[in-house]
Amino acid sequence: MNPIWAANITRLWLLVVMTLLAVPFSARAESPTPSATPLLCAPDVLTASLADFETFGLVRVQVFNTGSAAATLNNFEVSWVQRAHGVLALARLSAFSPVGMPGSVTVWESGAEGEDAAPPTPGRGEGLWMQNYTVLPNSQVSLYLDFDGTAGDLRSFGVQFNDFAGTWLEFSCGGPAERVILTGTEVTATPTATLSRTPIPTGTFTPTPTQIPTGTFTPTPTLPPTFTFTPGVTLTPTESPFPTIPPFATQTYTPPATWTPETSTSTPDCSPAALTVQIQQFEPFGLVPLWVYNEGGAVVWLADFEIHWWQPDINPLTLARVSAFAAPGNPGSQAVWDSGSPNEDALPPTFGQGEGAWQGNLPVASGHTTLYLDFDGTSASLPALGITETDFAGSWLAFDLSGGCPLQIVELDIPIFDTPTPIPSVTPHMPSPSPSWTPFPTITSTPRPPTATFSPTPTFTPMLTATPRPPTATFSPTPTPTLTFTPTSPPDAVPLRNRFTTRTPTLTWSPVTYATAYEVQVDTETSFAVPLIYQIIVGDTLTLTIPPEYALANGLYYWRVRARDVAGRWGGWSRVDSFVVDAP
Repeated sequence: MNPIWAANITRLWLLVVMTLLAVPFSARAESPTPSATPLLCAPDVLTASLADFETFGLVRVQVFNTGSAAATLNNFEVSWVQRAHGVLALARLSAFSPVGMPGSVTVWESGAEGEDAAPPTPGRGEGLWMQNYTVLPNSQVSLYLDFDGTAGDLRSFGVQFNDFAGTWLEFSCGGPAERVILTGTEVTATPTATLSRTPIPTGTFTPTPTQIPTGTFTPTPTLPPTFTFTPGVTLTPTESPFPTIPPFATQTYTPPATWTPETSTSTPDCSPAALTVQIQQFEPFGLVPLWVYNEGGAVVWLADFEIHWWQPDINPLTLARVSAFAAPGNPGSQAVWDSGSPNEDALPPTFGQGEGAWQGNLPVASGHTTLYLDFDGTSASLPALGITETDFAGSWLAFDLSGGCPLQIVELDIPIFDTPTPIPSVTPHMPSPSPSWTPFPTITSTPRPPTATFSPTPTFTPMLTATPRPPTATFSPTPTPTLTFTPTSPPDAVPLRNRFTTRTPTLTWSPVTYATAYEVQVDTETSFAVPLIYQIIVGDTLTLTIPPEYALANGLYYWRVRARDVAGRWGGWSRVDSFVVDAP
């Protein structure tokens, strides 16, 4: 071998040995090897947990990244339960803080108002994906699901942690995307009177003194929210693999800036709500829709009920379930109550909280909400079995107005006319006498002639003192002239049609050949939102006379009528007509 080459090789080996001796033993022992590199998005280093419900419909999700690489959120699917149809809608998802707060980063929006009111919500499948969000290594961050429709806590609508079971977040850590299942959904949230928040989600997270718990957000210039971590690729012999990464990047977690714990010392308003419950109409397959009308602006919650009904002998029925918004099994239906096992509730009355399975309180927003009583045992409507509205008399629904108030009981509003033939008065029904009973014996009903002992004495016969004396001229009344005022119509006056001079008018209509009953509604408004009078008349009667106890005041009224066939199906409403009551 060439001596010069041998000398160079010797010097090279000496340099390598000296370099290895200069590296500390701890650094050599802790140097990672390729075989020990963990999966970047493994579940043990990247987790997501449902943390808390907050005011203004916020749901806070805490994400922890204990790995050595940044994790980028690029998709999600939020599974949730719609417990307030027409009220709640998932509007947006933000990171770091709620939308509109300092440091907030909007990740996703629903687009149009109220667009995402039907769960589940896929981030990339609907709405607008605004941007990805990166969670730094060895850090944690808060994500906020923002529901529109309330300024309070979702728990006030009956929403629970387990309503979000099945939710997942998708992250990319430099390789294939990984889905992280949301945890903490197995815990049932308990509504509380005041909102409480714990800034430290887990026992392992200890805020450093640099945190500002007063709510003032001060971002650290070295780690802005959009900072992307790039691990170093060159290690000098005197450096450890991760020399500059603290145990947790405390700059990524700051409590919302304006949040303050809610304290309430005010007395809840327990004044009764303006609520009406009526039977709308009978439908096939044993369905009885109940029309609940909330005239107020506040949401109330159906918390209990008691349904009185009649069990026909020829075709036994069972009240199987109660749903809202749509009949059971149809799209949009929300279960309220279930009888449990088949034929369990075959004995009326039915108690919502006392038997069967109560599925959860139902929010009733302002306006109309329809409940469906579902009877098993028939495919026809209940009138085909002889059941009418009056068989549900005594039924009631109980509503929860707010925390601390007693339940408000609202009785089912049965039609005010319950006689098949609309006549003003009702003649009591008396049993027919049996053939052997004579109500008025002839011999005892013949008056007996008076005897001499009953003749009046002479002292009572003179009537001269009782004869009135003709009035003299001095007592004659002087005639008083009477002034008669004849009303004068204005020049543009027109005759009034359908004018009644009685407060109990009679309304008539033409027959429908297939009709077995007619329904009549009378109201002061053409919308008939809350009819002033309505009546179902069974049979072929074609008139309705308003009884004296429901006499109408003078004014303009509207009315309409529709027919029902033998299967219980209702036809269309007639054209709305009007009449005027102009009684003296």
